[in-house]
Amino acid sequence: MNFDLFEPPRRIRASTSKNVAPANRKVAAADYSATCASVKAPRKIDRILKVLLDGEALNRFEAYRRHSDSCLNSTISALEKRGLVILRLEEEIPGYRGLPVRCKRYWLSPQSRELARQLLEKA
Repeated sequence: MNFDLFEPPRRIRASTSKNVAPANRKVAAADYSATCASVKAPRKIDRILKVLLDGEALNRFEAYRRHSDSCLNSTISALEKRGLVILRLEEEIPGYRGLPVRCKRYWLSPQSRELARQLLEKA
């Protein structure tokens, strides 16, 4: 396996030397942007869909801590607009100073698993 593809892009520093022409700085910045664009992280909606497809049930706090989704309810709504059936259950969990916080736990309906696989293949 060629691990060179997985190396992070090199950090390019703008030179303050008077010997470097401004045109060279623009080329270096363009190279850096091209490198970053070719190494894209999965989109948030795809990460959450993969987690749900793997059988995990999430509430908004777990989604934030584990998967960096700060608005799970919006992500769930976007998934439902694609035709998926997402089941939900209201629950209370301990919050600030142990006080109960009401939130919803979401999981993928078994009837939507095939559609979820198809959506992930297209991503």
